[in-house]
Amino acid sequence: MAINSERTTTKFWRFLSVPLTIVFFTGIAWGNVSGPPDGYAGEPTGNLDCTACHSTYPVNSGGGSIDLTGIPDTYTPNETYYANVDVIDFITSTIWGFELTSAVSWNEQGGVLATIPFDPTTQLSENPGDALDYLKQTSMGSYPGSPYAAAWAFQWTAPPPGLGPITFYLAANAGDYDGSTPGDYIYTMTFTSQEGATGVITDHNAKPKTSELVHAYPNPFNSTTTISFSLPVASDINLSVYDLSGNLVANLVEGSRPAGDNSVEFNAADLASGMYIYRLETENAVSTGKLIYLK
Repeated sequence: MAINSERTTTKFWRFLSVPLTIVFFTGIAWGNVSGPPDGYAGEPTGNLDCTACHSTYPVNSGGGSIDLTGIPDTYTPNETYYANVDVIDFITSTIWGFELTSAVSWNEQGGVLATIPFDPTTQLSENPGDALDYLKQTSMGSYPGSPYAAAWAFQWTAPPPGLGPITFYLAANAGDYDGSTPGDYIYTMTFTSQEGATGVITDHNAKPKTSELVHAYPNPFNSTTTISFSLPVASDINLSVYDLSGNLVANLVEGSRPAGDNSVEFNAADLASGMYIYRLETENAVSTGKLIYLK
């Protein structure tokens, strides 16, 4: 698969634009409910993706979308970033999956991929030598029976200076959970992050970002989820949740929080099912993410 400098994806809705080269495939065959085999993220080695097993429809032909947030157009060497993978498909999809790798070339890893501690929805397949490592969903992370959308979180630590652009390859498959591959939709996208020369993070939508790790678990969730974040220093913050029309639905935190790890529970029992946006504003930056609420 050719590496594109521009992001190519079927979009349903976009809250943030993110710079990085990635190929996504969400959903999985029944046989791969605990994660696809290594080497199916669309990377140049073999150039395989989810269509190798799920080939009923052309890539990106469904009515859904994929998105990646948390990775900048220009990365700071040795910086750790928290990222989200989001897949939406409103047709018949009720089981999900993905595979992702980051590479400088076909046989050289680009930075370090890692799961979020204590998050049981993702797993890392580590390989020796020049073989690439892969992130993918676990059995729990395939969200069997959950309609409409799926989300996964991971960490990526950028490489030391001098390695240059990093390409992320990601594949995702939105499956219909009938035990066979026909009826599954494959979504792909490509994205590349350039090495920063000054250590300043830039983003093509010019929105401020923060280096604090922010994530929600579980996500998707039913009734309650916990939004966790880490602050390098004690800060005055505002943590709020909005619907897709931009209406404020919950103001979770407004005031000072200590340095280190913090967490807040969000109860959506009185809200309608759907996608929501959480927004963490500190004194110097803003971070956002998506929440998928399934009653």
